[in-house]
Amino acid sequence: MPELNTFFISVRLMLWNIIIYIFHQICPSPSLIKSFTRPM
Repeated sequence: MPELNTFFISVRLMLWNIIIYIFHQICPSPSLIKSFTRPM
């Protein structure tokens, strides 16, 4: 089921964007954001 797989990927990307946005609000540190986005 490729459509389900792409759905999960988009949901995971959306969750990552929300997490990064919250991190930016709490402590706007580019190095921290880079270290968190690297595994993705």
